[in-house]
Amino acid sequence: MTKPLKAKAGATRFMHEHAVKYGLRIIHRDPATGEVVSVRCEFCAYLGREVKGKERQRAKTESKMTWTNNFRVDLYQAHLKGEHPSAWNKYQTSSFDEKVNFFVREVASKNTMLHHVHYNSKSIHFILNPDIVDVLICDMFFHPDDHGGVTQTATKNLFHQFEGNYRVIISNPMQFRLVVAQIARGTSFRQVVGIINDTKAITGTWDCYFH
Repeated sequence: MTKPLKAKAGATRFMHEHAVKYGLRIIHRDPATGEVVSVRCEFCAYLGREVKGKERQRAKTESKMTWTNNFRVDLYQAHLKGEHPSAWNKYQTSSFDEKVNFFVREVASKNTMLHHVHYNSKSIHFILNPDIVDVLICDMFFHPDDHGGVTQTATKNLFHQFEGNYRVIISNPMQFRLVVAQIARGTSFRQVVGIINDTKAITGTWDCYFH
């Protein structure tokens, strides 16, 4: 006959409603009593720990937080706030049903190509001759009536002076390549904007819109 596992002195029993409330999974029960012995942080298991100060980036550590015979809410909260702040904030605003499926949806989203399009690409820097920006883009591209207007000014502000030239930073290289490929096929600028924004809206993957 299997003997019950001894709990630590002063240990608190696991509250099953905390599994959904704090994103926990039961990983071990006492074989004799069925009492919960250990639980695991699902944020660690599915999303990884966040690099402090850099939302959405994840640390390379593979360690997963577990609690054994010590099921205190303050410990859960300290870990979640310290290691998974952005995901935990999002989780708390979710409904009960959304929390039940939260990790499945998050992993599914992160495994899509579109997630990597938006988040996982390093920026590209271009150094441009001043005439390309001043003459071709900011002068010839706009109708004379629009010179000095809001749109022309906003366009020029995308380029930053750099050692006598202009520098432009592409923060989303894959989206940039998609746009270039669409334009190369003969798609108009306005159509490209619509295609990209429709893709974002339908998939619900990206947080911002292309202008």
